[in-house]
Amino acid sequence: MLNKLGKQITDVIIQKGYIGEDERELYEYGFFIVSSKIVYLLITSVFGLILNVWIESLIFFIAFDLVRKYAGGYHAATELRCAAITTGAIFISLCIIKISNTYDFHLLLFILSLCFSLVIFLFAPMDIPEKPLSFAEKKRFRNKTWIYLALITASIIFTYVTSVNCLFYPCCMALILEGILLLAGKIKALASKTF
Repeated sequence: MLNKLGKQITDVIIQKGYIGEDERELYEYGFFIVSSKIVYLLITSVFGLILNVWIESLIFFIAFDLVRKYAGGYHAATELRCAAITTGAIFISLCIIKISNTYDFHLLLFILSLCFSLVIFLFAPMDIPEKPLSFAEKKRFRNKTWIYLALITASIIFTYVTSVNCLFYPCCMALILEGILLLAGKIKALASKTF
């Protein structure tokens, strides 16, 4: 769906002469990424409004997107499966944030987020067979991942100590979700090499 939209927009700008046919793939991918981010930001916002954690949902989205963009992780085989998994993961993360406002999960989320920070630190970035990263790209993505990871982890530690829950819970869930997706991606990659 979003992939098709990216292709249609690219067709229009090629027909108008703004770009050449040789740039098609780059623009299709760019429009797909931008439209995906907009759609998932809207989905996250709607879930946040429904669950009455709108500010936390935006913080979660930003923190997750910053790390996911460079760390990589699990990629579904089809766009529909990706949309379903992403939407479900966002909803579950926001439900945990909502529940955490009622029940005290501070210590558990703190420990899990630190554990998954280590997973991200060790395994990122993860490329995919369809788009392998060069050595230079891996180094650049690793450095960016580590910078964002350090900022988010520092925010988690600071907000844990100061009890700023509206920042603590979403940052924890962003790292936990990215760590899970990174592990799932590594497992999928290992399984595909085995079979």
